[in-house]
Amino acid sequence: MMGKKILIVEDEPIIAEDLRLTLEGIGYSVVGTFSGGRDALQAARTLAPSAVIMDIVLKNGDDGIEYTRQIQRECDVPIVYLTAHMDRGTFDRAQETYPYGYLVKPVGASELFSSIETAIHRHTLEKKLKESEHRYRLLSELVSDGASSVRIDPDGSFHLEWSTNYFREKLGYARGELASIESWARAIHRDDMPLFFRSMDLLRRGEPVSGDFRVLAKSGALHWIHATVYPEWDESQQRLCRVITAIQDVTERKSAEEALRKNEERLQLIANNMQDIICQVDREGIIVYLSPSFRQLTGFDPDEKLGTHIFDGIHPEDVGIVMDAVKKAAGDTMTGRVRYRYRHRDGHYLLLETHGRLLMGDGNEIMSAVFVARDITERAESSARIDENENFFRSLAENLPGIVYRTSLNDGSETCFYNDMLRQITGFPPEELNPGGPCRIECRIHPEDRERVACTVREALLNGTAFTIEYRFMHKDGGVRHFLERGRPVCDEHGRSECIEGIILDVTDSVKLRPRLVSEN
Repeated sequence: MMGKKILIVEDEPIIAEDLRLTLEGIGYSVVGTFSGGRDALQAARTLAPSAVIMDIVLKNGDDGIEYTRQIQRECDVPIVYLTAHMDRGTFDRAQETYPYGYLVKPVGASELFSSIETAIHRHTLEKKLKESEHRYRLLSELVSDGASSVRIDPDGSFHLEWSTNYFREKLGYARGELASIESWARAIHRDDMPLFFRSMDLLRRGEPVSGDFRVLAKSGALHWIHATVYPEWDESQQRLCRVITAIQDVTERKSAEEALRKNEERLQLIANNMQDIICQVDREGIIVYLSPSFRQLTGFDPDEKLGTHIFDGIHPEDVGIVMDAVKKAAGDTMTGRVRYRYRHRDGHYLLLETHGRLLMGDGNEIMSAVFVARDITERAESSARIDENENFFRSLAENLPGIVYRTSLNDGSETCFYNDMLRQITGFPPEELNPGGPCRIECRIHPEDRERVACTVREALLNGTAFTIEYRFMHKDGGVRHFLERGRPVCDEHGRSECIEGIILDVTDSVKLRPRLVSEN
């Protein structure tokens, strides 16, 4: 029982003394015995007991239930009620405070021991559960814009267990307003309702779903979201019992895609009407017409190529490709598209993309063909470079390490790291950071960046907002790394910031690549 402190609130001196002796006899430390709720409240604030035994009815007029509420609001401590008798009304009031147990006078040692241990153990488990849920919410916010968990009871009712702030901050909905199918159905854009209900049918069968939906914020603004919903299936009852949802706000991406689509349509319209190269050949493939643009593209005068075969100038390795395209067009759609290399006058090869159509005679025989060719050399080379760069940066992004942390704002408190990336990113094990003091990384931030970082964090704490900042870090190997940190203050039930939780990424490689990206663009 070492370290377990009990606070007794009992107005009968004999009973209080008997409780004290019994508790101390079985190994607990009694930090105080009080006959009134006011003194007990003050003691709970200062003595930090492991549990409180609270008499419901106090002779001095104090209400044990009311003081229980006050202690619960101000102190994180389990409370066990003590009573000789209790009517239904008093019991209902007591239940509203979610007590950790009841003791009926007189109390035996074994009953006292089991009630206290059960209360402390349950309180410890609940605290760990809250911390675990909070860490999960934090990670959910760091990797997605919104997340929630909804429990589904056997009667089909929905109960929100937790959610991130996205629904309130971005969509304007208070906690619980988007917890049921009906509430989501009211928010989903009507054109997306068929997809929404098909997704609901899959969920009811225990299948995960994902998709893009338009959602109306409470203000009426339209948001695009990508929702991934994971069902939790109860095998014993053969029903859906919980859904966990992760949401990415893709409004900006959708807007960009729509703008890109419209732009591509305009470009395609222009391209379709541009006479880059227009070429007509007879049924034997002999060129009978070339547009003037042929000179600008290939360096040859059009008249030089009149009377020559269409295959003249095509790279020998590509002649077969072009012949296959012509045969396919002749036996299918009468049109075709093919890419091939064509020799420029100065000897190098261009990559051309050609669209062709066969012109048929009255007897359904091929009379001639018309081709429109475009130079896609630069586009193909650019596409190859873009693909190469995208593959490089995708590989880099997928392997970026990150430190997930929690830093208490209490003086002397250490930083708690939730993964094993500290040594890999900084070179330091926790015990070597800030030797002789609490484990924190601030001491290794570059001196020129420390004040800027501190000001950013102070402003975030003052406003209760998240922050993102990049700074330099002095690595153990003597080098300087660039870190990108994203964090947010976490407040207690009174709105006071008690810690900062966040993630730190090593963006040194990205910083070094910036000049190259600028020069390429």
